[in-house]
Amino acid sequence: MLCLGSARLVFDFPAVSVWLRRPRSSSRSSRVAYSSSIATPTRWSPRREFSITAHLRSDFFEYTSGRWIFNDDLRHAERRRVFRVDELNRLVAEAVNRSPGDIVRLQKLAEGGFNRAFLITMLCGFRMMARIPYPVTIPKYFAVASEVATMALLRSFGLPIPKVYGYSPTPNNAAGTEYIFMEFVQGTKLSDIWFDLGEGEIISISRQLAELESKMMSIAFPAGGSLYYTEDLENAAGSASWPTRPGITLEDMRFCVYGMAGDHSSTKIEDHVGRFLPFPR
Repeated sequence: MLCLGSARLVFDFPAVSVWLRRPRSSSRSSRVAYSSSIATPTRWSPRREFSITAHLRSDFFEYTSGRWIFNDDLRHAERRRVFRVDELNRLVAEAVNRSPGDIVRLQKLAEGGFNRAFLITMLCGFRMMARIPYPVTIPKYFAVASEVATMALLRSFGLPIPKVYGYSPTPNNAAGTEYIFMEFVQGTKLSDIWFDLGEGEIISISRQLAELESKMMSIAFPAGGSLYYTEDLENAAGSASWPTRPGITLEDMRFCVYGMAGDHSSTKIEDHVGRFLPFPR
């Protein structure tokens, strides 16, 4: 979707970094930041911060990263998400065993294609992320539940993935919105230093990336589909709008796979999404 925006309003989504080791022979520092995932090669403009005290709270709810050539009002309406800020702060604090009074700043950090990201800073300097899906992100329950389960599974296999502190795949909570609370990891984007690297460094980093990909590809699954916590799929089962069958569990019984090729749920999702689109598909 084509979007026009001022450079000052384009947000830098926090890259989940991974520690990429440089060859020991390098004259630069021995490590390139990458703590939890590999940053994309996209260059973004400096962040624009939104604190609770300095800006209207409505900025938290609206899409402010740009405009669309066509259907601008509709595209913004699809991304408007109102929630209870004070209650979200309370849920954030509870997720990491803190008091709401420990939160000193809540900033809107980034707006992507499907989620709005907030950076929470506490008195001791501890920082974490809150991600809230747009109304246009459908189906939210399964999107949030699957993303959380996928991150947890990869993390359990030793991959550098941010830790999830808490989540809700439904808006039936005090904040009134779906959310994911997760670890904030600050690092250097590989794209920012790539052209300054020497041949040996590029080979070393590429080898590490291949090792990470190999580790991911070595994980065995009993079927094709999306990954969920078994409990989340059980909670969705029997819903009038999302009838589901039990998923196929992994060796780790906490996880299961659901939504295989040919499953009726894919048609159900398309039917549900179609009701929100202003054109046939």
